[in-house]
Amino acid sequence: DELLIFARAPRLRVEPTDINALVRRTLNLCSEQAAAGSVEVRADLAGGGAPLVIACDAELVRSALVNLIQNAIEAVTWSTAAGARREVVVSTRAPEPGGSQLAAVAVDDTGPGMSAESREHLFEPFFTTKRTGTGLGLATAQRFAAAHGGRVDLEASVFGGARFVVRLPFRPIRANVEAA
Repeated sequence: DELLIFARAPRLRVEPTDINALVRRTLNLCSEQAAAGSVEVRADLAGGGAPLVIACDAELVRSALVNLIQNAIEAVTWSTAAGARREVVVSTRAPEPGGSQLAAVAVDDTGPGMSAESREHLFEPFFTTKRTGTGLGLATAQRFAAAHGGRVDLEASVFGGARFVVRLPFRPIRANVEAA
C-alpha cells in the first residue's frame, strides 16, 4: 500500500483547513499507539488552539502528520535511556509577520535523535533505520508537502530527540486554491 501511495503523483483537493483542528484529530488517531508505548503525546497549538486556516489537501497533510507522529512515538518507545521522558509534542505556528509566509507543524520527540548517516539519506525512498520499515514514510511526507509548495525539514529538538517540521504556504485562501 505504501509503495502504491508513493508511486502515484499526489492530486490535491485544496480546501480551507483549520490546521489546529487537523492536528487534534491526527493526535486522536495516534493515541492508541502512544498509549501502548506509554508515550505522552500533547499539542501546543498556535493561538491557544484558535483556528489557523490554510488552503491545503487535509487528507494528504494528515497522512504526512500521521507518519511523522508515528515515527516519533516509535523512536520514544524504542529509546532505552533510563528515566528518560517519553514524550511527543506536536506544535503549530502561524507565519511571523514580515517573515516567510509558511505555516508550520512541528513534531518533537524525546527519542535518541537521528545519526549523521540517517540525516544524509532521510528523505530517500526505501532508506529506513527500522527493522520492519519500508523507507517510504518520510519520502511520501516530503512529496505531499512539496505538492503544496512546502517542505519537511529535520531540526534539533529542544527535547533532545528529533524535530520534523512541515512547512506549508500560508496565502489567502483564494490564492492558494487557484495555485493548486
